[in-house]
Amino acid sequence: MASPKFHSTFVDGLLQQGEVKSKVEDLIKVIRARGLELTKAQRTLVTSCADLSQLTTWFDQALDAKTTDEIFGAH
Repeated sequence: MASPKFHSTFVDGLLQQGEVKSKVEDLIKVIRARGLELTKAQRTLVTSCADLSQLTTWFDQALDAKTTDEIFGAH
């Protein structure tokens, strides 16, 4: 017997938070793997960001950036 699909804004919010946390962790891993160091301000910027679109943009830029300034620009 199939269970009914449960949907709520609470569950959606938890899922969103999980996606954001995962993207933040992945971004920091890529930056470290590329031999780059985040400044304290950049780390705060990343860890306080809840916008998946922005995190994805930074992640994509981190894949071939030579400096963290190339990732975060004027932030």
